[in-house]
Amino acid sequence: MEINMETLPPPGFPYKWCSASGEDEFGIWLEFTVKNIVQRMRWINPGRFSMGSLDDELHRHHYETQHEVTLSKGFWIADAACSREFEYYESQMAGLGNEFIEEFEKATQRIIQFPEAWHPFSPNTRRCQFNRFPYGILYFVEKTNITILAVAHMHRDPNYWQDRSRKLIK
Repeated sequence: MEINMETLPPPGFPYKWCSASGEDEFGIWLEFTVKNIVQRMRWINPGRFSMGSLDDELHRHHYETQHEVTLSKGFWIADAACSREFEYYESQMAGLGNEFIEEFEKATQRIIQFPEAWHPFSPNTRRCQFNRFPYGILYFVEKTNITILAVAHMHRDPNYWQDRSRKLIK
């Protein structure tokens, strides 16, 4: 099993629109500020790694089998993009939060495999919807990078993320 532990900065990093950027024990990060709200993003390197739980891991679910994942392209993802949603669904029913995260991971994999396949949501962005939950990943593709702008609830204010896209998309 090959694990990519090397930090590879994306082309053009750091970007002019970053309010801060750096590298820590988790890798490369950047922050941008919109209306005094700071969002931290993490760079995910292309490479191969194992995902899922070991068979004897405490609180392991049947669908958490360990498997190899290959990322052909690197991408930016919001730091803790789904933590509130996870907590909400987990509070509704034990295990539902994990199912939400699983849907997020499946949608992310679909985006990586077929970045241009999902519905245009605006002139520069696309949306890949979850199958079981009323959420979608809003993202844009720039050369070899995929930037996730939001994990958005599709029945709430669907345009709250648009200020982010104006700052990020050139």
